[in-house]
Amino acid sequence: MPSSRKQSGFLIQSTHGVQGNFELIAPRTAGGFAHYWRNNDLPSMPWNGPFPVGAGTLTGVSLIQSNFGAGNLEVVGCQGNQLVAYWRLGQAPWTWNGPFTIASGGVVGHPALIQSTQGTKGNFEVVVPRAAGGLSHYWRNNDHPNFPWSSPTNFGSGNISGVSLIQSNFGSGNLEVIARQGNNMVHYWRLGQAPWTWHGPFTIATGINGTPSMIQSKHGTKGNFELVMPRAGGGLAHYWRNNDLPNVPWSGPTNFGTGNISAVSLIQSNYGAGNLEVIAREGNRLAHYWRLGQAPWTWHGPFYIGETECVRVHVKILTPPNIPVHELVASMQQVYDTANIRVVLASTENLNLPALNDLDVGGCFMGQTTTEQNQLFANRNNAGPNDVVVYFVRSTVPPYNGCAAHPTGRPGAVCVQGATRWTFAHEIGHVLGLAHVSDNNRLMTGNGTANITNPPPDLVDSEISTMRLSNLTGQC
Repeated sequence: MPSSRKQSGFLIQSTHGVQGNFELIAPRTAGGFAHYWRNNDLPSMPWNGPFPVGAGTLTGVSLIQSNFGAGNLEVVGCQGNQLVAYWRLGQAPWTWNGPFTIASGGVVGHPALIQSTQGTKGNFEVVVPRAAGGLSHYWRNNDHPNFPWSSPTNFGSGNISGVSLIQSNFGSGNLEVIARQGNNMVHYWRLGQAPWTWHGPFTIATGINGTPSMIQSKHGTKGNFELVMPRAGGGLAHYWRNNDLPNVPWSGPTNFGTGNISAVSLIQSNYGAGNLEVIAREGNRLAHYWRLGQAPWTWHGPFYIGETECVRVHVKILTPPNIPVHELVASMQQVYDTANIRVVLASTENLNLPALNDLDVGGCFMGQTTTEQNQLFANRNNAGPNDVVVYFVRSTVPPYNGCAAHPTGRPGAVCVQGATRWTFAHEIGHVLGLAHVSDNNRLMTGNGTANITNPPPDLVDSEISTMRLSNLTGQC
């Protein structure tokens, strides 16, 4: 059974598509939950959705892809004090079914669902916080024609609001639970065979806020436990347990991210050497983080799902470009779409400044501008302080296709009349903080945009992060 079925959360990498799409669910303010999916077979890896499902207020949801049908999606959630289930066909017409009641009362918070190796088909296992304190464990017999859910086995104590569940490779497939108890993160585990005894709690960390997520990764011989949890002070904390050492010690935290995060979901994807992928619920926003699966183990993000950033551009024309401005903007948008950044052409203006039409740009170094650049960039009619102004001139001295050096507080760039189709987007990329690279497949090639191969040119993740974090891009 794929390891992804043996770990809980609201993000998975499914078997749909060649690479395997990301599938994501989250409660909706309007009721029910929203389903998003990311097409990992397209270079831009676009998110699709939200697609609303169900009704009623859900406090937390958990998602797996089961071995039913062609890979049905299975969801459990807490609706009021009830535990409910939904499922969706793994093929067209992709129909969602539910809700079906598992428990009619006594549950709260964020549940956790997996498909274990118990039974022939693999039972569903759910752990959910109890309104009376502690946790309840339910399981569904998937070998029985009626798929009956068991009565709850209660364990633990205290006020628990969120939980994460995996089946590990310890023993005969022990169940491992991470639960938020107050501001503590605690660990429980249960034998994978009779007498099915639950053990714990064992405290891992304090100063925690929100629902955690744990997986057993491919790192190490046994497979380390990887745990991400929201921090009371904001952002996220990553811990890992070395399962190859006899005393199985926890290490961490490595802190990353920002904002008040209420819940998190963690997977190990098939990108790189097994990148860690995190979705965090930050208020009503969904933020994506990822970490390299090898040294230097760098965390990247946040990248907000379903949110488009805008860059406002004003064009000032001393000499009209050979390629019309609207075509240059359209080409720029092609590239910037991959960063989920919308290009807004805010205004166009003709300038009668013949003395600056062959513009002295010196060495075109950021932070160093000539007298002529300072004079030209003073023309910012209609532009706000975080708007980018691009000036089209006949030529630069010395000759360049463009130059993004600009005076402090006047973000902008110069493009020449004969600039290529990608120069406009390239120079604005510099204004947003991007540097030259030596790859002619990429927008920021330092070999000249005329040498770009395989258009439209690419932006890589680190560049997208830089652009979206720039103070010159913002919510539309």
